[in-house]
Amino acid sequence: MSAAATPHRQHAGVARARCILAAYAPATAHEFERVTAAAAAACGTAAWTGGYLNQTDAPLEFSFSSASRDLRYTMEVGASAAAPATRLAAAGAVLDALGVDPAWTGVARGFPALQRGAPLDWGAWLAARQPGGAHPAGAATRFKLYAEVADASGAPAAALLRKYVKTMPLALASRARLVMVGAAPGAERCEFYFELGSRALSLEHLRGLLAHVGLAHHGAALAALVNGFDFRHGRVAQALPRAQYGFSYSLLPDGEEAEFALFAFAADLAGGEAGVRRQVLAAARRGGLDPEPYAAITAPLAHSQPGQRYHNMLTFFAGERALPGWQISVSPPPG
Repeated sequence: MSAAATPHRQHAGVARARCILAAYAPATAHEFERVTAAAAAACGTAAWTGGYLNQTDAPLEFSFSSASRDLRYTMEVGASAAAPATRLAAAGAVLDALGVDPAWTGVARGFPALQRGAPLDWGAWLAARQPGGAHPAGAATRFKLYAEVADASGAPAAALLRKYVKTMPLALASRARLVMVGAAPGAERCEFYFELGSRALSLEHLRGLLAHVGLAHHGAALAALVNGFDFRHGRVAQALPRAQYGFSYSLLPDGEEAEFALFAFAADLAGGEAGVRRQVLAAARRGGLDPEPYAAITAPLAHSQPGQRYHNMLTFFAGERALPGWQISVSPPPG
């Protein structure tokens, strides 16, 4: 582990973010402290540290969206030495500690079957979404479980896909591979995350992926959002800029109320960490969005050094009931 990724620096970043949130929205900061303390306590005497969640080894990353002022963050569950196969259960224990009804139902109850007997790299993560903006005071924090899919060709994964997506979009993206699923406790909506396996994505293939769930009419708007950011490898005719892409479908059973998301690694954007930050703030200003607390949390990255990778994924999304928008994820840097 590098000096930039020591547990002390990881926790310093989270502690600094907590202070920023306390100044920005004290009630939000109090709930953030409660949730993250439960995740840290699940590690027992071991340090709450990262793994595969992001590139800094931090145990937490924030996501800031153009569509919502909610505070969103995703956390590692279990100590770094914990076996990946134990992490779904660890996430369940954290939910219990946070007061979520242990009798919750929904599609996520079937996630352990997707992992049974298969080798895993990271296992599971737990996400929290705290209401902000116009939400009524006291609205409950919502949670989402993410589970690694080690064998997308296995019977449990195939059955789950048939229930939601009907068929794999392999004819549209022949190297696509299902790597993760996500769902909120108690919900039937499920999100399926795919790696594309290629740094090339033509506009035709993008439209095909959207059409697979009835969202082809959003193709031009999503492409325009992507092209609103500067990529290191520049423009390509009739294609999106070359980058490491993935995509997801979020649906109710039988493909109802579909949402689509396209992911790109922020490292493929021009300008390093400082350049990513400038582009995100510019996109927020263009959309008339409040840049806080993203601007404050990422302030140390305004003059970042080469090699830092705090920003993780840039996401572009649209759905039947969701206007096209974007989201950036970032692990909090220390001061």
